[in-house]
Amino acid sequence: MTGLRHVDAILVLEPGRRASGERLVREGGFLDGHFPGRPILPGVLILEGFLEVGRDLIGASQRAKGLEPTPSGLLRIEKANFVRVVVPGERLRLEVEITRWEGMEVRLRGTAAVDGTLKAEAIFVMALEPR
Repeated sequence: MTGLRHVDAILVLEPGRRASGERLVREGGFLDGHFPGRPILPGVLILEGFLEVGRDLIGASQRAKGLEPTPSGLLRIEKANFVRVVVPGERLRLEVEITRWEGMEVRLRGTAAVDGTLKAEAIFVMALEPR
C-alpha cells in the first residue's frame, strides 16, 4: 500500500496469527478542529490503523504460505467500541489478530491501548481481491 499511513511502525508480526503496530499521536493535521481546544484522535483513524495492521498481517500470512500477497480492503465492521479518547502525545498500540480465514474473507479482532489502558476495540472483516 502506498500513501499516508496511520501507523508509525509494525512491532510484532506473526503470520497467520497476530500483529501489532504503534502510532505516536501528534498535534495538528487530522486533529486540527477535532475538537478546538481539546484535540482528540478521530475514531475513524483508529479503525484505519486496525486496517493497516490487518493488511500487513494478511500480506505476511500469504507470503508465509508461499503466495504472492493480494490487496485487501474492508468488507464490514461487525463491532466497534470506543472506550476512551486518544489525545496528542499518547503512544497508541494497535493489536490485531486473525480470528477466522475462510476463502477470500478474513475476520480480525483489534484492540487499541495506551500504556495498557484500552481505548478502542473492533471486530472487522477484510476481503481479498481475486488473484
